[in-house]
Amino acid sequence: MKHPTTEPPLGGETAPPAATTSSSVAAPESAARGRRRLWSGQRPRAALAIVAGRSAGALARRLRLGGGTSLPGLVARRLDPQVLAYLGAQLRHGSVAITGTNGKTTTSGFAAAVLRRAGLRVWRNREGANLLRGVAAALIIRGKPTGRLRRGGDAAAVFEVDEAAFPAVVAELRPRVIAVTNLFRDQLDRYGEVDTVAEHWRRAISTLAPGAQLVLNADDPAVASLAGSDTAHTTVYFGVEEAPRDDADAPRARARAAAPGWCSRAASTAISGIGAARRVATLGRSPT
Repeated sequence: MKHPTTEPPLGGETAPPAATTSSSVAAPESAARGRRRLWSGQRPRAALAIVAGRSAGALARRLRLGGGTSLPGLVARRLDPQVLAYLGAQLRHGSVAITGTNGKTTTSGFAAAVLRRAGLRVWRNREGANLLRGVAAALIIRGKPTGRLRRGGDAAAVFEVDEAAFPAVVAELRPRVIAVTNLFRDQLDRYGEVDTVAEHWRRAISTLAPGAQLVLNADDPAVASLAGSDTAHTTVYFGVEEAPRDDADAPRARARAAAPGWCSRAASTAISGIGAARRVATLGRSPT
């Protein structure tokens, strides 16, 4: 597993209360338009946060105090705690959040490459700053002093997200697509048991707007079960083994049956990442 940046969790980087969503199923594009209308007005506080964040990052790099990959987000969120939500709502093609114990960087790289080949401009947290402040920084550095994103926000964003930061990122960013690679017992002092982490993820997913899309690993029972009986979101599965021919493992069999076009058997994280990336690219691209 690629470990996140070594920044200690900050007080105040907890997820805000979940927003109440409508019971009707809406298309992701409709939800995105609604969010753009919500944040359509000028926000001077966000403009100030962007200027301060970018300046702090530039100063850190000039003084060789680090790469400045997370500092812009840290400073900006101190000045405007809603700056990530504000900038994320400006993304014309929405955003993709990719999390899991292993394969986040591989999968996000594949997904970005596929989306670029589809003709989209893609913005990423390429340096691997995958906590809340790092995700925010990836948009802050692409913001203008006016408080708006460059190029009118005509881009799709693909973010790898730390397991523990995932609920908070989802609550603020409101991604159009979520992909989960796997879930293993790792760094229990930070994350807790697998069941605890999965429950946090499940709650975060339940707060998404109707029409958001989930891409889940059917070969990992903890991940495949995240959708549960959820009918408000589109869910597709990927995997690296052939679909089962019997119902010996009924829950897993149901998950696999929902995933057409199985790859031949292979024990490769890379192939798993390709599978997830292709699903992400298919779901995440908005019609033109």
